[in-house]
Order: sequence, then structure tokens, then C-alpha cells
Amino acid sequence: MEIYQNSEITVHQLNELREEDKK
Repeated sequence: MEIYQNSEITVHQLNELREEDKK
């Protein structure tokens, strides 16, 4: 379960990074 939550956080961070790259 902890790993699953960690994965979600990673995806969230990745999304933010992608948005910055788009900028």
C-alpha cells in the first residue's frame, strides 16, 4: 500500500515537471 501511494506522488511530481518543461 505504501508503495502505491509513493507511486502516486511520483506521478504528481512528474506532471508538475512536465508542465514546467512546457513553459
